[in-house]
Amino acid sequence: MFRCAVRGMIVGSVLALVACGGGNDVIGPDSGSDASNPPASGNGVPPPPGVTVAAVTEVADGVLIGEAEEGSHVNPSDQWTEKSSLGGHLGSGYLVWKVGAGSHGTNGTGQGVIYYPFTIAKPGTYRLKLRMQEPSDGAAEDEDNDVFVGFHEVTTTWGSKAGNVIAAGSVKKMFHGGGKGSWDWGGNIDGGDGNRQPPDVTFPQAGTYHLIIHGRSSHLHLDRWALIHEDSASGDLNRALAPSGNG
Repeated sequence: MFRCAVRGMIVGSVLALVACGGGNDVIGPDSGSDASNPPASGNGVPPPPGVTVAAVTEVADGVLIGEAEEGSHVNPSDQWTEKSSLGGHLGSGYLVWKVGAGSHGTNGTGQGVIYYPFTIAKPGTYRLKLRMQEPSDGAAEDEDNDVFVGFHEVTTTWGSKAGNVIAAGSVKKMFHGGGKGSWDWGGNIDGGDGNRQPPDVTFPQAGTYHLIIHGRSSHLHLDRWALIHEDSASGDLNRALAPSGNG
């Protein structure tokens, strides 16, 4: 079951970000912080205000796995819907963005903002993977297939091309890349003009950090996320997870 975190400051911040971001693929860093929340131990950056769920911890050395439905939602009236009817999902369910939308459209950043806290015990560079599905609903191959992703405290890179950087607190489009009607692990950042690579993120020290996801493509199904250290074997990312207390 997903959680919602609502404070006037958060809502105001999100509205301001939408106004600044417009329909572009990148949204700027979060503005402000909540003085009632202590600074995060990871990178010394104050955590996003209002996060109400427990941090995900390692399931193996350098491997973290989280359920999509166990994030902290900025706005309770966003258009993520938790469902469990589709076969093959993991955990208690999965999220669908704009499930009732009549068209296969997209939106800009700042909508359906979710924070996923997690604790890094092994500093270093990690690969982000998402478990997603594009429904078999007659949409084109490049529809219903992406979300916006980033990290609150640290930058994200993809590939080796100069300028392939997502600033801390910002997000950029990450697309599914799998076939229609199947759950797949993976995902690439879309930098345009064929500049598409999986996202990597470096955590300079142990501590608590936050994955950010915004909704983008209507009907996209989101089941899990995972972070795998470059020196670690991922193992079975579909493994059963111990109850987190976030449900």
